[in-house]
Amino acid sequence: MFDIGDVVGERLPEGLDSMRPGSGLAAALEGVDVSRLSGYDRIVALRAHQRLVSHYQARMCQDMEAVVEVLDDGNSMEAAISGAAEIRVALRLTRRAADSELSMALDLRRRLPVVWTGLLDGALDGRRARCIVHQTAHLDEAVARDVVAGVIDEAPGLTTGQLIARLRGMCIEVAPDGGLSSSTGLDHRLGPDRLDGVTEPGQSVAAGDQHV
Repeated sequence: MFDIGDVVGERLPEGLDSMRPGSGLAAALEGVDVSRLSGYDRIVALRAHQRLVSHYQARMCQDMEAVVEVLDDGNSMEAAISGAAEIRVALRLTRRAADSELSMALDLRRRLPVVWTGLLDGALDGRRARCIVHQTAHLDEAVARDVVAGVIDEAPGLTTGQLIARLRGMCIEVAPDGGLSSSTGLDHRLGPDRLDGVTEPGQSVAAGDQHV
């Protein structure tokens, strides 16, 4: 661990480590030369940049949902398929990647909005958000939300491995019969010919690859 008193060259703006993510935090970090910071402040900058990444991942999820909404004329599945096609072209993704990105975005925005809010606030990162979505994908929406409510506050302090173990235990406790959902996201409803599902923690969440 770095010593908080270790000073080298520049100092970060006061209160940066508790600043909410958004344009203000981005502006505060813009002129920072990390190579001139102390070891401690480099970690503070790293955490701040992670909060920004999480924040803008959440914003991208919101943008993806908005694309689907503008295409929805009453058939939500067709709107999702068309939306994935638009996202694929806009971001130059493979069909599979676009479907996977949109599936995650819709799960966060519609199925588990409290997880999306945690991502927006920078409390959760993409790795943890992805774990929560994956580990509750087999549950009915109401059951999934109950599980998430029981873990959301402690999730930021858990490693992904600890979070997965906690979620698996809670899924068994809350839904011993499985609490299975009849539809578990865009990736499953589109079928295996569209994509192979969002099952591995190493896949991306809305904005670039994040690895556990």
